[in-house]
Amino acid sequence: MARVIVATRKYEWADGSGSIEVRWFKPVRSRRDYVCKYEVVGIGPSKLKADAVGVDSVQALWVAIEGARVLLERRSG
Repeated sequence: MARVIVATRKYEWADGSGSIEVRWFKPVRSRRDYVCKYEVVGIGPSKLKADAVGVDSVQALWVAIEGARVLLERRSG
């Protein structure tokens, strides 16, 4: 099954040296939960990929958005 991007956000480095893009994919039903995959492109040599889990698709997407925020905050320091 192909992953469908439902949202993206592009961040520019303050010094103008480049950018980072975060992509969130459509949450899909797992056995009992929903899983929302997301990835960050532009940090390091490859994409950083992660999954977020929620009781429904909205919660899974929300957890993925928060997960990306935390990941970016940790990397920015």
